[in-house]
Amino acid sequence: FAKLEESMRKNEGSLKAVEEKIETNKQETHEARETFRAEIQQVSAKVEEKLHQEQSNWLIAVEELVKGCKDAQRTFETTTKQDIEEFRRKILQSQTKFEEELNGKHEATQEELAGNYK
Repeated sequence: FAKLEESMRKNEGSLKAVEEKIETNKQETHEARETFRAEIQQVSAKVEEKLHQEQSNWLIAVEELVKGCKDAQRTFETTTKQDIEEFRRKILQSQTKFEEELNGKHEATQEELAGNYK
């Protein structure tokens, strides 16, 4: 009977050690979960901040694009038929002047060539 009591005391000591280990593991698991949860929240906050910055950048870019389109539309709308005709007239003047200069150079070259053959 004494051996049985001694064995029970040893088992009781072992049981207490196992219970303490279980309690320690529970505490460590809880702490690890809390740490992990905090890390996830930090990463999530950083991702949200980066996403917000990217959205802001895209919004600015889109606003600038819309402004550019509106400016171009205003320019187009204010260009009158008269402006277009004036532009055409200037192009034709430039073309005529170029052709006259080209013809003048051609005639001078022809005369020069004719003079060389005489």
